[in-house]
Amino acid sequence: MVLDYTENIKKLISADSVYEGYYDDEVSGANLYRYNCGLLDVKRWLHSVLTRELSESNYEAARVILHLPLEDLEVRVGTEIDVKLAEVLPYDYNKISCSAGQVFEKGTPELLSTLLGEMDIYTYKAILEDKNNPVRLLYQYFISMIEKAHQITGSSGVLNRAILKEHKLQDDLMLYRMDSILCSVAELFTDGY
Repeated sequence: MVLDYTENIKKLISADSVYEGYYDDEVSGANLYRYNCGLLDVKRWLHSVLTRELSESNYEAARVILHLPLEDLEVRVGTEIDVKLAEVLPYDYNKISCSAGQVFEKGTPELLSTLLGEMDIYTYKAILEDKNNPVRLLYQYFISMIEKAHQITGSSGVLNRAILKEHKLQDDLMLYRMDSILCSVAELFTDGY
């Protein structure tokens, strides 16, 4: 059974979080709702990638931090070991005297600092190799919205709040804050690593 982690991302992609005109509470609220639902797809997919990495390696924990326009997103996966100490009593009766759960963080992969965030090479390759994953789709959406903002404003430089205000351009996800790196991310997705 193949899970589809892109259902909510596709709903986000079908909307415009960058639009001309005055601020609209209803449109903005709908865009932020679709964005948060899309992040659920991203979290689920990253969780599956990290879990697969743990099952294929000797690591006991892994994590990824994605740099996003509103806030960074961190996903962690770790193994948990239950330790049970038993006291053996006469007649083969065992009395459990203590139970404790611990998360071990020894043996974690080295995190790389990338354009997308901080992650290990396994996760980085998964994002770049799978053309239809929610992380890649999300960043491609960001890139398309920034390109739209540049077309509307006629600006070839880095966007800022003043330029958006001058052109009465609404940016619900505050993508202008990532304008300087999204061009490099577009090249990364085109050229690969």
